[in-house]
Amino acid sequence: MSLSKLAYKGTRDFYPSDKQKLDYILNKFRGTSELFGYQEYDGPILESEELYKSKTSDEIVNNQTFLLIDRSNRRLVIRPEMTPTVSRMVAAKRYELAYPLRLYSIPNVWRYERQQTGRLREHWQLNVDLFGIEDNDAEHELINLINKIFVNFGAKSDQYQIRINSRKLMEYIFNVKYSFSPKQTSDLYHLIDQKNKIESSQFHKELNKITKDSVIDLNLQKIFDSTSLGQLPKDIQLSDGFRELKDLLDKLKIDNIVFDPTIVRGFNYYTGIVFEVYDTDPSNKRSILGGGRYDSLISEFGVKPLPVVGFGLGDLTMFNFLNNHHLMPELQPKTNLAIATIGLKLSDISGVVDYLREQQLNVSTNCLDIRLPNKIKWALKSNYQYLIIIGKEELNHQLYSFKNLKSNVELKLTIDQIINKIK
Repeated sequence: MSLSKLAYKGTRDFYPSDKQKLDYILNKFRGTSELFGYQEYDGPILESEELYKSKTSDEIVNNQTFLLIDRSNRRLVIRPEMTPTVSRMVAAKRYELAYPLRLYSIPNVWRYERQQTGRLREHWQLNVDLFGIEDNDAEHELINLINKIFVNFGAKSDQYQIRINSRKLMEYIFNVKYSFSPKQTSDLYHLIDQKNKIESSQFHKELNKITKDSVIDLNLQKIFDSTSLGQLPKDIQLSDGFRELKDLLDKLKIDNIVFDPTIVRGFNYYTGIVFEVYDTDPSNKRSILGGGRYDSLISEFGVKPLPVVGFGLGDLTMFNFLNNHHLMPELQPKTNLAIATIGLKLSDISGVVDYLREQQLNVSTNCLDIRLPNKIKWALKSNYQYLIIIGKEELNHQLYSFKNLKSNVELKLTIDQIINKIK
């Protein structure tokens, strides 16, 4: 029986043209992060299972991690996200690092979950974290950075929406206003995080299971349906979470930011303002990016707490967004010059090839013993823009057939004239 040609379920093969698109996205991520002064780091792809227990969502730990048992019987997981790793790394050098500390990474992360639009079992994810700023200047900076990423991809403000909420505000509602138990609060966060992914009737049914009070359900529903802070009850408007969120929204001068009380983020470690970015295209109704403040996570490693705000942005959700809005450019191969020989070996043209590469041109060659039309097909199929045809006569006279494969124009030129044409 022959081996399967298919990649493992939920993963992708990146042929050169696909890898170009991935690199285009990741390079934009990298460039924009560095524009704001963030420095790149990385960590191991394998981490102890213990690192994720109680520091992320139970669903991810119990159902979505790739679990490995090493030869010493240690339980390891392939990283499903980067926040616990960067928290561990910063905790390890808590008193050596300079704050504010600006870090970013673009790791390959893995989750064992059902494949669906915008969600696979592995992807690359931009992670940006700002350590050491207690007030909402940190959120202000990161949301501006997020907006700049979309602007740098050519997106217009009506193509995406930045939705913001506050965990402190929700904690006030759940714990002070309604005195829910820790179990009820945890269940409510999980349910609200699913609100836009399930039917309204199912949401109401689950809400009543948690609260067991139809009056409270109705009041909560009014809160969850609010589209502005001014719609919230007056007593809620007196809470610290409300004032902090209003202050941040007043500071941000971005016209596509909205208050959304259903944005709570599913991870257990969030402690303050949380946010997500959504595509406004109805055909792609899903979160593209998510993040928020998680001030208490680093203290889990036995060091003094440190204020932190961070976010994650996946390559696949960004790719789908760019495709939906026709923002993915036509990308050319980095190798755009090919040489096809007639009756010559590579050693015969090595002087020409070396000279071209010295001029910082990326050159691919085809010296196989096949007909010239087949070599031209090879260059076209490889999507090269320029082709130099070299036979014995061209080599002797140092005058070469130079063909623009896009325009189909062919000229006889010296090697320096060819270089000037390309550059």
